[in-house]
Amino acid sequence: MRFNSRELALLAGRKSEYFDKEGVLSVGDKNDLKKNKKDKVLSERFCRLKGNLLFIFKGKEKPSSDASGKVELQQIYMLEQTTITKDSDRFSFTISFPGDDKSLIFTCSNHLEQCDWVSALQNASYETLRLKLRSLRQDIIKKTGNDPLLTTTTQNHISDMNNRSSERQSAFDEDSVLEMCLSCADLTIPLENRVPNGFVAVSYMSPPQSYWTKHAQTEIIENCGNPHFMTYIVFNKECNIHESTQIKLSVYDIKDRNNGATLHLGNAVLTVQHVFQPEPVTLPLMTHDGESTGSITVLSWQSITCDSSSSDNDTEDVDEGMAQGAVSNPPLLSPSPSNSDPTLRYQELLLQGHNSPWMNARNSLGRTRGNNIYGKVVTRKYRFPTSEPGRTLSVIEYMAESAMTILVPKLYLRLLRDEERESLAGLERLGTLRGRWLTMTNELVRHHQGLLEGYTGLHEYITSHYHGVCFKPSVLKTDGKLAFVPVNVHVARLRVLESQQSLDRSYDIITCGAFTVYGGKTKHGLKRALEIAGFPPVDKGAAPVPEFTSPSWLIGTTADRRRGLGAKDVPWTEAMRVCRDVDECCIQLNQILSDKKLGRLNNQTKMFTNKVNELLSVVSSSVIEGVVICYEEARDIGQTKREEEGATASVLTELCNSINKNATTMLSDLIALADTADPVKGQSYLLKLTECLDDFEKNFRALQKLLKNAYTLMSLQRKHEFLCGGATENLQQRRDSVFSQALSVCVCGFLTMLHSCYEDAQVMLQISSAGIVVHFESLLSTFGEDSVKLEDMHVAVNDLVNVKFIIALTTDPANVKPVSLQGQRGNVTVVVHVDRDVFDKLPNSLKSGKHIGVRPVLFTVGINEQQTIAEKIGDTSLQDQINYNSFIHLTVYFNEVKDMLKCDSAASVETLLPILYSEIISRKNKNVKILHLAQEICREMNSLRLTSCKSGKDRTSMAVTLEFCQLLTAKHDLSEHEFRHALDCLRSNGTRLENTLKNTGCASYAFNNLQLQLFPKDYRPPEGTYGNITT
Repeated sequence: MRFNSRELALLAGRKSEYFDKEGVLSVGDKNDLKKNKKDKVLSERFCRLKGNLLFIFKGKEKPSSDASGKVELQQIYMLEQTTITKDSDRFSFTISFPGDDKSLIFTCSNHLEQCDWVSALQNASYETLRLKLRSLRQDIIKKTGNDPLLTTTTQNHISDMNNRSSERQSAFDEDSVLEMCLSCADLTIPLENRVPNGFVAVSYMSPPQSYWTKHAQTEIIENCGNPHFMTYIVFNKECNIHESTQIKLSVYDIKDRNNGATLHLGNAVLTVQHVFQPEPVTLPLMTHDGESTGSITVLSWQSITCDSSSSDNDTEDVDEGMAQGAVSNPPLLSPSPSNSDPTLRYQELLLQGHNSPWMNARNSLGRTRGNNIYGKVVTRKYRFPTSEPGRTLSVIEYMAESAMTILVPKLYLRLLRDEERESLAGLERLGTLRGRWLTMTNELVRHHQGLLEGYTGLHEYITSHYHGVCFKPSVLKTDGKLAFVPVNVHVARLRVLESQQSLDRSYDIITCGAFTVYGGKTKHGLKRALEIAGFPPVDKGAAPVPEFTSPSWLIGTTADRRRGLGAKDVPWTEAMRVCRDVDECCIQLNQILSDKKLGRLNNQTKMFTNKVNELLSVVSSSVIEGVVICYEEARDIGQTKREEEGATASVLTELCNSINKNATTMLSDLIALADTADPVKGQSYLLKLTECLDDFEKNFRALQKLLKNAYTLMSLQRKHEFLCGGATENLQQRRDSVFSQALSVCVCGFLTMLHSCYEDAQVMLQISSAGIVVHFESLLSTFGEDSVKLEDMHVAVNDLVNVKFIIALTTDPANVKPVSLQGQRGNVTVVVHVDRDVFDKLPNSLKSGKHIGVRPVLFTVGINEQQTIAEKIGDTSLQDQINYNSFIHLTVYFNEVKDMLKCDSAASVETLLPILYSEIISRKNKNVKILHLAQEICREMNSLRLTSCKSGKDRTSMAVTLEFCQLLTAKHDLSEHEFRHALDCLRSNGTRLENTLKNTGCASYAFNNLQLQLFPKDYRPPEGTYGNITT
């Protein structure tokens, strides 16, 4: 590509406002960096980015061009088909160019600047802009029905297979005004002797409109001349239809699903007024030449949820223009649907449950008791046959985004920011140390300052750019500024309605991408990186990995261990507890003395004396004494004081002696006060008692401060050892970010479960007694990048064991956030705010603030081609170990709750657990039975269900649709010979294809033929729904 050098120079010298990003970076060749030291290779250069052009100047000063346009340019790079990688090294990133071994390395001054540059460079290419344009184009098509880049004539043609998802309805079911079921008969293909692969495309035209608007289409039914389509066609208020609206039903035969080649078989046109008849309407299908190619039957009804019985909350979300349009048109007139068809009577169930918060889409997935925690709900409706002739299932599939995707990372970043500030304040309280302690302190101050700056910047960015219900598409998974936000989180719900049995049941799955940090090349997954840094193994036993600030596993050096610095059984928790008790006793004594209620003085003083004796016993242990001596030596306060006063005892011993003396004096004064009858002497003893209590409090506060500083010093010692072992700021932030992702998804699942089951006393009693199982299902492989992500996810899921939920009452749910966070890193409490209706139905234990513990389990089986490589030449031990440990957790939990479960559920779990164990130890290749058994067991135990793969859209979609169909078969008698048809229908016409469109701008699963040949059969999508897509 040729450039005019003068024009480039003029461009490079323009004002700062013209450029997308500019600043000083240290620049060098990565290949030279391997041969020399960094300071000899990297040079500070002023850099500017405009579009896909990166300008690097010869100096670090900001350029200023003269009238001739001369600027000192060192190099210009075009950023097309380049790879931008955030390095694990401190604040660095790399640009690799295609077809060239050359790679440039850039170093920034801080983490936030690194994220800004990486994000700007990744969004600089033409390919990224093309994807954004495609996404905006699809949004316009969804809202208007018209393609802004095509003519009206072209719009009338059925779009190709890759874009058909954008044409389908995505309204709430209560917003629908007309719903139809379609079937065809005697379909023939002119001049061809074969059975068609048919589908129906639906368009409509409302006068005075003079062109057809594409609306929706059914699934494809292969090799069938008399297809009965499972997908409902739904018209919502936004369509603005009325009695005069014409509906065109176009039947097509698809010759090749891979390239979308279709053959038009015939059309049928009718009006909305014609649709509403007591009996199904059958029309002939006519070609453009007037030949008949079969017939099409329409069964329709008007949705009852459009009546005036809807509450104010149910209507306030409807767009004002949509509402006005619906009112201005003539009302739809229709007879009551025939009671002989069970597929039409599911509206009766909707009406019966209208007051329940989970009976319709807006209450369940759009609005929860005044808090907008779900949004952008996509729905699909189907009718599925059962094994019983004449009985069908009405099925509604939902997919919604969650406000927890953004809210929880905001709250967690704020919690981490406050904790880092407290850590810095604790180090400052230590005062001036000497020797190696001073070096440790300085290094830890830099460590915590780096984390504080990073967390503050990330929190400010997310808070200012994202609000309400949002989701992070997979194309943004490498954006460092959104590292704490989980990828592609959605709530998937399958709702089954059957009027013959008055059945209305829902099944929920939270879908998301893997909990990992994308974009940076790391040698090890988080599990091994933590072990290398000195952390205990993640997968040893049932206990979680504690945070490195936990005192229970601070192991010091050999020299310090003799004094107790870092000993495993440090009684610090006990000491802090007793200090709190003594503090409470002091408050009570002061209150009694000020109120002169001497009748309570005797008992309170005895309690006070007992607590003081307990405190002296605890702090006299050799462990605490050794740590305090280390602190005195580090501050040089013990030696200085002994030299000044000629004493030999430590500061701790002197404080303990003073406290003991104060307590003894107080006890003797109390006895004298009780024995005397003289009011004057009594007043004297009371005054002495008050003065003695003041002296005691002074010495006690000094002891508290000494213990707190000594504990901080002990933590400093161990933190420094982890820093030396590789526990860098990046490693800590990596662990925090994956935990934030896992926590966000866990909170989303808990809210979904709570508002579905709060009226079920048995379920609420179970989770209040034994906690709630959060079942994560992973489809990541154990080879290549997937294995690194699986390690990250393993650590994140294990860390959730330190999370607890509390349910609190709020009197203003409209203005209070659904959740808030308390605690600190490694010990997070999630407070869920509910209204009075929910709170009153909870067990008394939960009303009183009892914690609900999280019992996380992770079952993983790789299904793609990388797992095939792992099974042939790699290692699957990580997968085997994760599954075995999760089985142990499930077994322990079942033993705790089996008496609380329903009899049939307990019997089912007791039968399935041994089968699951045998499948785990069998170590079969791609043994997806492990996943299916774990799903069934966890559902019987009222667990949360979460499914993920790398980006949460392709393999996850296959798993979710398969699980839904398995539930329909096992729980609702879905006909076995229709299982594959129903599965393909969900995958080709369901919400999951819409998920791929939201993430990549293309309604297609990112698979290729070679990959699918290695997939288990039930995880393969139908032809025409997949292709090579950038994710």
